[in-house]
Amino acid sequence: MKDGTYEEELRLVDPEAATMSAPVRGLVKIDFPKMRSLELKPDVYGDELTQCVFADKDVLGLYIRARTVMSKHKLRLSIAIEPSEHELNDLRWELLRDPVDKKLLATSDDVWLSRFMFSKDWRSVPRHSRTQLRAVIAVAAPTDYAEWQLAEIKLDDEIARGRNALSGIPVEVLGDTEPCTLDRLIKALRGGADIVYLVCHGIHRSPSAPSVYLQNESGQTEVVHGKVLADRIGDMAEAPRMMVLASCESATRLEYSLATMLADAGVSAVLAMQGKISMATVKGVMPPFFHQLFIDGQIDRALAIARGGVRAHSDAWMPALFLRLKNGQLWYEPRLTGSNNAPPQWKALCQCVRNGARADHRAGPRRGHVRRNACAGK
Repeated sequence: MKDGTYEEELRLVDPEAATMSAPVRGLVKIDFPKMRSLELKPDVYGDELTQCVFADKDVLGLYIRARTVMSKHKLRLSIAIEPSEHELNDLRWELLRDPVDKKLLATSDDVWLSRFMFSKDWRSVPRHSRTQLRAVIAVAAPTDYAEWQLAEIKLDDEIARGRNALSGIPVEVLGDTEPCTLDRLIKALRGGADIVYLVCHGIHRSPSAPSVYLQNESGQTEVVHGKVLADRIGDMAEAPRMMVLASCESATRLEYSLATMLADAGVSAVLAMQGKISMATVKGVMPPFFHQLFIDGQIDRALAIARGGVRAHSDAWMPALFLRLKNGQLWYEPRLTGSNNAPPQWKALCQCVRNGARADHRAGPRRGHVRRNACAGK
């Protein structure tokens, strides 16, 4: 709205409940000039944003109820903003605080904060098992960075950081022996990539014109429009499940506009660094994030814990997570199941159990145990 007033809606979804409760709606008024004036004061900024969001007593009441209902579980807080109101994405939602205890939500282990990405892509998002995960590390370190007034990207350091963060799964590296061009990046992604760790500079001229700085065949800077990158990814049969935009020199507004384009291309999750995040915070966030992610595949949980580890840093709020996955799950743990989409081996095992055949000891210590697991969901 022109006067800075917007309608807000808060909905409580209990994953264990069979029904859905009605949402609560209210009005929120945002003073954008005031918010911009507070950008150098993160604590004050967060307090002001929290007061604006929870000014409506019904919205505040439902949030408090949600914290109570979910006291024995973790609360996943997903912020969804209508695409037509892109100015709201400029707000630093990761500075939002709990209206009761005033703690920063982004660094809380009990609240998993993310931004929801609307997407025009209707394709289903298949999940791979933990053992099937594959990653691509792409580092664009142009040799003419000084001519473009860019900070130097230290190639070896960035590759080492990516390898360290993604240790434990197969990775392909781009940019080490040959320049990181758009064609090489797309070729690597076509080979199958669940996670893309992309280190490059970017620029943002308008909400519809984000660009990334990759390289040409000579190793020099090549500006690639975000839509071109997204269209190339969208043309693939299967898009990456998660992209990490790991540059510490990104333009402040680049992340959301590019994240939206990537979501429309089929990417399920984007983790981006807002503004000029310190190298110390990047180093403190990335390895713990991937370590936690590889435990259970829960992306928002992993980032909450990783951000919590650097909560003393003034820029701990800068890692922003954009999700289009309802459950925030990147991968799944294979289980014995007799459902129609189960692997053929498990279907055969289920049939053997139903027919009274003895199961191999590698599938479970007792026949009864195998039956309960193998035929679950039938």
